[in-house]
Amino acid sequence: MRFRASRSVWRKDFTLLLLCLRLAVLCCHGRHQAAKVKLHVKRDRQGEVELSWGQDARERRLTPAELRTQHLLREEVAVWAKAGLLRLRWAD
Repeated sequence: MRFRASRSVWRKDFTLLLLCLRLAVLCCHGRHQAAKVKLHVKRDRQGEVELSWGQDARERRLTPAELRTQHLLREEVAVWAKAGLLRLRWAD
């Protein structure tokens, strides 16, 4: 039993690490060098992960680079939902 529990924790950690790497690639791919994309990633106690631009983005207009990245991130959320490995959502 001990092996299964640690394996389960390892799988969750690996899944979150994989998500972070994918998000980094998407943020780099969706923007040009001058843009500064600040993505907020928040995980709640139930394990759901929420992506957003943060509070400051709601008060200002998104840059073209942020809009491109937002489109890629929404597609990523759909892929994760289809795979069922992680509960991921985009917070508008």
